Parts: sequence; C-alpha cells; structure tokens
Amino acid sequence: MHRHIIVPLLVLILVQQGQQATAQQNGAARIDPVLWKLLDDWATGSSGIRKLHGKHVRRAYIKAFEQEKVCYGEFWYEAPDRGRIDMKAVEITEKMVSERQSSQKVRRGEKGQPYELISDIPQRWICDGKQLISIDDKQKEAQIHLLPPEMRGDNIMNSPLPFLFGLPPEKATKRFELTLAKDYRPAHQAVIIKAKPLLRMDSSWKEAQIILNTETWLPSAVQLKNADKSETTYTFRDMEVNKRESFGIFAGRDPYDPRLGKEYNINLLKHGAQPSPKPAQDPQGLPKVVSRKHDEAKNILVAYGVKPENIKMIDAGPAPRKEYTYRVLRQSPDAGAQVQANQIVKLFVFNKPKVQ
Repeated sequence: MHRHIIVPLLVLILVQQGQQATAQQNGAARIDPVLWKLLDDWATGSSGIRKLHGKHVRRAYIKAFEQEKVCYGEFWYEAPDRGRIDMKAVEITEKMVSERQSSQKVRRGEKGQPYELISDIPQRWICDGKQLISIDDKQKEAQIHLLPPEMRGDNIMNSPLPFLFGLPPEKATKRFELTLAKDYRPAHQAVIIKAKPLLRMDSSWKEAQIILNTETWLPSAVQLKNADKSETTYTFRDMEVNKRESFGIFAGRDPYDPRLGKEYNINLLKHGAQPSPKPAQDPQGLPKVVSRKHDEAKNILVAYGVKPENIKMIDAGPAPRKEYTYRVLRQSPDAGAQVQANQIVKLFVFNKPKVQ
C-alpha cells in the first residue's frame, strides 16, 4: 500500500496497520462541553447509515516541486466494514491551466506562480471486511492486507472510520486531540473540527481539518497535513444514504470484489506486516529508479520495502529538456545496494526547465 496516500479520510475502506499506543490523558477531562456534545451528536446522527455512496475529488499538494495532483472518482460504503473508493485520472486542459493564473484559491509557489496541475495516479482501494486491497490497474499490481478478527465487523470503528461517521466522544478524545474552529456557533450548519493524532496507528499524518455538515452528519471536506510534509484534501458531493440503487452500476456484481486477473502481481501481507527489504544475499538489492518520474520512483521503493518517510526528494536543478521534468537524475544508495530498515534513500529530481 502506498503509505503517502494513506489518510484518515479513507475511512471508506482503509484500516491503518500498526500498533496502538496509550493516549497521554483521559479525553473527557480535557475537552470542552460544547465539543463533547457535538461529538456525541455526530456519532448518534451517523449511526443509522448502513449504505453510503458519493463522489469525491482528491488534491495532493507537493510543496517541494510546486505540484498539485488531482484525481476524482466515487466511493461506496456498506456497514459494518465494507467499502470501496475509485480514483480516476483527470484530463488537464489548457483552459484549466489558464484559469488558474487569475484564481485566488490556487496554491502558489515561491515566485507567485500557481502550482503545476497534473493528474494523480489512478487507483482502487477496496475493503471486503476481511482484507484491505490497494490496486494499481495500470501497473497490474495489488497489495492485500489481511485483517485480524479483532479489526473486523463493528470493531472496524477502531480504524480511521470516525472521520466519516464519528466515534463516541469517550473513544474519539482518547485517539485524537480535538478542537473547534474559533468561529463555531451551535447553529452553524458547517462546523470545522481540528484533530491531531495521539496514537501510532495514525502517525502517517500530523493534523486534520474536517468540515462537518451538522444537518447530514457527514463531512463535506477533509484536509490532511501528512507526515511527509505534503497536504491532501478531499471534497465530497452527491452523497446518497441507504439507497440500494447506489450500487446498481455494478450490474449485480459485488462492488467489493476486486476482480484481479492472473496478470496481476499480488503482494499478500498479514496484519501489522510491512513490505520488507530483500535479504542481504539478494544480488538485485535496491531497485533502479533513475530516469523515472519522482512519484513512480517513490512507489517502487515503497513496494520494495523502504519506508515513505525515509525517501527524501532533493532538487537536482532545472531539467535539461522538458521531458526530464520531475524525473530522477540519480539515487543514493545506488541501485543494487542493500538497505537497512530505517536507512534514508535520496532521490535527486530535476525541476522545471529554465525559460529560454
């Protein structure tokens, strides 16, 4: 599973792997009564959701390369523990790029220019209650995480599910440090909740902001500040609750069946396990990622076993030609080297070419 895209928002299908730690103090003792009531209302208001379908747009902001990656798609959820989210590529048009020049809402780089808009990698994530599957259909690859019995059924609420449906406040405050936006009023239909993780299972992100609709008790947007200093936002629309026809596009097929053919390369992992580096006696060693796009290179290294936080992108200067933009000039250690579990791997990546 590509850890740089694992976020609490992916509660539709995603169960974070890792051991839980004990929160530093009791949540009830440090939370204000207004927030406590809001959390209780959130948990109660979303408790009747048995099926959920909607559309989403995901944007990932990569500050180091002044990029904004965008994809869109649909998601499905069925209680207690089945979900699916599809992410599709976006066709970037000249009109979209042109409109960004005058927009006040886009992210801008150090020179005031809008971040480069590019399509993100299309993927599927599926949880059928017993296993979590991350699928790259273009590369014909899938990673399957088997879920232990204690993480199945209603206990999947111990996963990132609370950011979609709301944990009971006594559990939420032991897992997250929660605060309300300063302009909150109980009569507001939209409420902004800030969350910081207290447990190791959420350590891939540092802070979340959830825009919660208090009429539907569903989030309309979530922003994540990730541990690797990138940011990811999800916006939701056209959400349908408890509608059987929401699943009709599968024409009788189970939407939680990944339908992986024989041509797929499948990596099977048990709960808590991570892809580990190949043994020292393996003559192949670290994969060669020179000349690959930086995001593709990172995915290859993560699949090999390098931790995402141990992959450092270093600016290699302007690309000599346009087609080299954001491609890896060199890597350290070199391809074939044997790496330790916590060893840093550096990727020297070309930036945009100089304007002639």
